[in-house]
Amino acid sequence: MKLISWNVRRKSVANVDFVSLLAMKPDIIAFQELRPAYKSKLSDNIVESLSEYLQIWNNIGYGMAVFTRLRGFKMMSIDFNGRTMTFEFDDFLFVNLEGPLLFSFGSEDYITWFKAFRRFLIKLSQIKPVIVGGTFNIMSNNPDIPPEDAMVMKNILNINFVDTFNELHPDVEEAYTYRTVKNGFDRRTDYFFVSDNLKDKIKSATIEEDPLGSNHRPITLDIEI
Repeated sequence: MKLISWNVRRKSVANVDFVSLLAMKPDIIAFQELRPAYKSKLSDNIVESLSEYLQIWNNIGYGMAVFTRLRGFKMMSIDFNGRTMTFEFDDFLFVNLEGPLLFSFGSEDYITWFKAFRRFLIKLSQIKPVIVGGTFNIMSNNPDIPPEDAMVMKNILNINFVDTFNELHPDVEEAYTYRTVKNGFDRRTDYFFVSDNLKDKIKSATIEEDPLGSNHRPITLDIEI
């Protein structure tokens, strides 16, 4: 099973390079900061290509959407003021996430938010194995990581969750998923985490080139479920 997560940075559906995304044959595409578009604005070939995908939108304000060609699932909830979408599939739970920004939340509220999210993941993992993907906005792979981010990352990993990219590429120190051209700010802020009991099922975890210029790069997870 292949999953893609991509923060398209407020792009419209009509401006997403679905040709490149669908060429990877994903079973689930988790979007953050995606704006809807009328079907009349989509080319016929895109409409046809997407016809096998169910589109589930969260319109609260973070542009969250999940496109999936898997069937037999139920949507469990939208939580954290619209920052998460949770789905129950036969053998796993999937969470699409748009995490808060440290500089906009402030240190105390940021840590409090992620403590609540940590409790949420613990609760979910008691039901089924969990895959969570999206823009966590936790910076990593940099010596100047804020202490708050280091704490949040540690707290997620110590509840038996695995950073899939780091699991397969432990020696890659300069990988990034987020870049600002203006100041050359490169960080890995987008992740797929899985429950530890799925660790041995990970086949690949990649950071893709950006098809259309979002300052977030798509990430993928191929896992045997």
